[in-house]
Amino acid sequence: MGWAEPAGGDVESSAVPEGGRSSGFRSSGDEQEQLDGARLADVRTVERLRGQDFQGPAWDVFIGMMQQGCQGPVETWIKDGRMFDRAKKMGRAVTALPPALRELLRYDETARHDLAQDALLAGARVLQKVLRDGRWNPQQSSLKTTFVNMVTLQFSTVAKTWALSQKYREHEDAGEEMPDPPAQ
Repeated sequence: MGWAEPAGGDVESSAVPEGGRSSGFRSSGDEQEQLDGARLADVRTVERLRGQDFQGPAWDVFIGMMQQGCQGPVETWIKDGRMFDRAKKMGRAVTALPPALRELLRYDETARHDLAQDALLAGARVLQKVLRDGRWNPQQSSLKTTFVNMVTLQFSTVAKTWALSQKYREHEDAGEEMPDPPAQ
């Protein structure tokens, strides 16, 4: 089993059940008894964060640790193409990156780091919303797996924005006048 895989499943398993809220981390008794130690720790973490509305210093420390723990694997997955495969399996194929930019990501550590950071930040915003809305179910996946899934789901959009920024960066590097940004 990998570092971010739920017990008995794969990373792409649903971290957010269809139809809304999960009561998994709010209940006690039988449901919590079925959770292993790590998942129970996740439940307790979510309960503490909920008490602060998933913001403030406790949230910052929690999400910072999640991002730090996932930074290396996300960069590796971008470099070797697994992130693109994962996103495609989740129905979010990355179509905005031409072959030249995908090649750049294989060899340019700074570009890869920047894209990974953008994806981690986007995943953090979505995880915060999922937790606030009560849609995380500890019986389906750990917090770390849920976070990785959110990062993966956001990767296509983030990659598109990153690719556009590279287009403007090319003009800056060449000393050319930058084209007008696309209308929004």
